[in-house]
Amino acid sequence: MRRFARATCIDELLIKAVNRTTMLDAYRPHLHQQWNEGCHDTAQLHREITVLGFTGDIQSDLTDEDALALKEIRAGCPELDAVTDHVRYFAEMMRDLTGYRLPQWMERVEQDPLPALHSLVNGLRRDQNAVIAGLSSPWSS
Repeated sequence: MRRFARATCIDELLIKAVNRTTMLDAYRPHLHQQWNEGCHDTAQLHREITVLGFTGDIQSDLTDEDALALKEIRAGCPELDAVTDHVRYFAEMMRDLTGYRLPQWMERVEQDPLPALHSLVNGLRRDQNAVIAGLSSPWSS
C-alpha cells in the first residue's frame, strides 16, 4: 500500500511484486490440484479450503482502513483508477461470457490516455471476431 501511496507516476506502480505472501498461500497446493482435476467452480473451491481452515471471504474483502487507502490511491492517480475500471470490466466480460460487449470496452479504453491498454486493444482488433467468440464461450481457454 505504501508503494502505491508514494508513487508519483504509473510506472512506479507497475513494478512486479515479489515474495509477497497472501492468505491463500497455505491452500495453493490444494487449489492447484483441484483445478488441474477439473474443478473450476470458485464457490466449490472456496467451500473446500474453508473446511481446511481458510477464514477469508469468497470475495477479496478489504478492511475499512485498506478500502479507504485504496480509494485515496485511486483518487490520486487517475491512470490507475482508469486501468482498474477497464480491467474489472474486461474480467466481467470473461466471467459472464459477454463477448458482445468487447467493441464497447475497446472504445472506452481508447478514450483514456493508456498506451499499454491501447496496444492491447490494437492486438484484439486484429482478430476481434475470434476474441468475441472466446469471451462468449464456456469452452474457451
